[in-house]
Amino acid sequence: MTLIGLIQRLRRPRALERIAYLALSYLGLAVFFTLAMAPRIDVGGAPGLDKVLHFGGFAVVAGLAGLSVVRPSRLAFHALVFVLAGVMIEIAQHVFIATRTGSWLDALANTAGVAAGFAAAHIFVARD
Repeated sequence: MTLIGLIQRLRRPRALERIAYLALSYLGLAVFFTLAMAPRIDVGGAPGLDKVLHFGGFAVVAGLAGLSVVRPSRLAFHALVFVLAGVMIEIAQHVFIATRTGSWLDALANTAGVAAGFAAAHIFVARD
């Protein structure tokens, strides 16, 4: 089966699945906030890996939230919540954690991840 065939076979999640996706997405956001408030974590590796992790993490949790959304107004609401959370995490790191610094590039990576996650959910799930 081709990739296009697989995409066409995807269906809109049922109500209970949507609730689970939304709960998992906000649980993931809470985990991100908890990790962000911990002492500095050195990811090492290649330059820019930190930004990739920010992007990927927010893309996954936003994608889960995107799978739960049926109405566009709710999509905008959840997207705004995730973007604000990504920015607020960076502000909180800068203001409240002595061993961490907030970064506007991290906030930008978080925001791009949110956009990518919601876009992927919208594209890959059949909408009525």
